[in-house]
Amino acid sequence: EAGKDCHRTKFVWDGNGTNFAHAIVKNAMKVNGKNWLLMTNDYVWGHNTSKATRAIIEANGGKVIEELLVPQNTRDFSAYLLKIQQLKPSAIATAVGGDDIKALRKQVVQLKMNKTFAWINNQQDWPDVYGLGPEEIFGVFGTNWYYRLDLPGVKEFVAAYQKAYPGVQIKVPGNVYYNGYMATRELLRAVERAGTTNNIKVIKELENLKVSAKDRMQHFDAYMNPTTHQMQQTIYMATYNDTPAEKDDIFKVLAQVEPKEVEDRDSVGACKLESYDATPTYEQ
Repeated sequence: EAGKDCHRTKFVWDGNGTNFAHAIVKNAMKVNGKNWLLMTNDYVWGHNTSKATRAIIEANGGKVIEELLVPQNTRDFSAYLLKIQQLKPSAIATAVGGDDIKALRKQVVQLKMNKTFAWINNQQDWPDVYGLGPEEIFGVFGTNWYYRLDLPGVKEFVAAYQKAYPGVQIKVPGNVYYNGYMATRELLRAVERAGTTNNIKVIKELENLKVSAKDRMQHFDAYMNPTTHQMQQTIYMATYNDTPAEKDDIFKVLAQVEPKEVEDRDSVGACKLESYDATPTYEQ
């Protein structure tokens, strides 16, 4: 998360919890209602994500009627789901990740609560949901890229992935691979522009980074925030695709939101980067 670990050498290439919450919560407030329940993994990422979600809910006239803290490695969600049935919130915003969210999904579907409540998932990572069907992917969630975006370069990128990784279990690239690729590419480009591997010079190149929408295979231009070292980029809202064009086409992209609309403004004040002088310098 930008704003929490502000070393000069660290850069964040994915969207953060606040980015996704801005995009998704505002939409759900209009559609589903104002009484919200938060379900939060009880560690730093979960707390940061739910804190951002709560602030956006309250800023838009909503109310958090309950926050349920979920320990990591929870596999039995029955007590939490019973509480939700009793409280009957307008929407449930989950900041639950990894294997925990997989277990939660299955139990929600078994109780058919995916049909009776509006579930808002902050972000769905492609490796976590790949291969799952409509009974296990529910609600509205965020991502920053999808392999079937109708944009220049996307089909070629997918083809290059499939050529490079024949026989892998995940047949098409998702947001995690995309973020790793973009981070590596921009680091190497920064080294080329700097003409050196000196880390301070490369850092300064990355701090001034701007990437066109076409080059990012997204809808809007992206840029690095030099104060927080977080990439500001297009955020997509998606849900399960009930009319897939092919087997792997499991996301339906509902909307795309510009970087400026989902900025994590609080992180600018919270993040105090160490000075260049305090940053150890080296080169190969």
